[in-house]
Amino acid sequence: MNYKHKALSALLAATMVFSLAGCGSASSAAPASSAAASTPASSAAAPASSSVAESDLSDAALQAIAKIKEKGVLTISTESKYAPFCFKDNDLNIVGFEPTLMQYLADDLGVKLNIQDVDFTAVIPAVTSGEADIGMAGMVKTAERAEVVDFTQPYHMSGQCVMVLKDNAATFTSFDSFAGKTLGAQKGTLQETILHEQFPDSNAKILDKVPDLVQLLQLGEIDGLIIAVDPAGPYLASHEELATVDPGIVVDPETNGQVACVAKGNEGLVEYLNAVFAKLSADGTLDGWYADAVTLSNEQNAA
Repeated sequence: MNYKHKALSALLAATMVFSLAGCGSASSAAPASSAAASTPASSAAAPASSSVAESDLSDAALQAIAKIKEKGVLTISTESKYAPFCFKDNDLNIVGFEPTLMQYLADDLGVKLNIQDVDFTAVIPAVTSGEADIGMAGMVKTAERAEVVDFTQPYHMSGQCVMVLKDNAATFTSFDSFAGKTLGAQKGTLQETILHEQFPDSNAKILDKVPDLVQLLQLGEIDGLIIAVDPAGPYLASHEELATVDPGIVVDPETNGQVACVAKGNEGLVEYLNAVFAKLSADGTLDGWYADAVTLSNEQNAA
């Protein structure tokens, strides 16, 4: 188990102790809507054993998962353009680290999985409107988002960097070196916040999709792209002209891990998800799934 997931296991275990000591009642998860585009999961690992004992869950958690079981389907909203977390393979199946985790959750609950593939900015609205039970899209917790949804503990930890053309990497060593330059970031993300707050002297280019921003970088229309370290990896593996630099980006540890979101007040579902994440982190399953997703993404980019 690597250092990131050792720390993650400890964090999740501590959360489990706290949540089992007392948890508020869960709110109802509204039925999934067919209004948003949805795609069935392609393949994922089924639980090798029962995940979380019901005796370890509060009444609120049991009620929350019972409502999903009654519907017979778990609807999760995501964005499929964020490898290795969630992306499409060459046959257009939605695959990656998060879809594998999604399928595990559905199998653990004994229900079908419905993946809603939407733009990133539509993930939280899908949850707040009741169209999705869970949002899972390489998302991090922010104070603004926490006003409208509840978050789990992280199921993955990731740093932040700036992707640049390799030929220019040596010139970008500090925040000042990006002054007057144009930096890109995906709309509605932590990276957009970082751009505005930590690069005030840079010009901002905000788009909905990361691949479009990468293309602008390759064309020289922007000078850098603020991106999490993990999704930067597949681009570096398949495009030798790209590199990443760290000018000293500062991120609050409380908001620097990938989390799932649920409807505000659904503390029972948060408790259940935290329990599953803690188990999968402790036994190394999350490490394995993430490594598999990175391998698949790299192989696909090399093909």
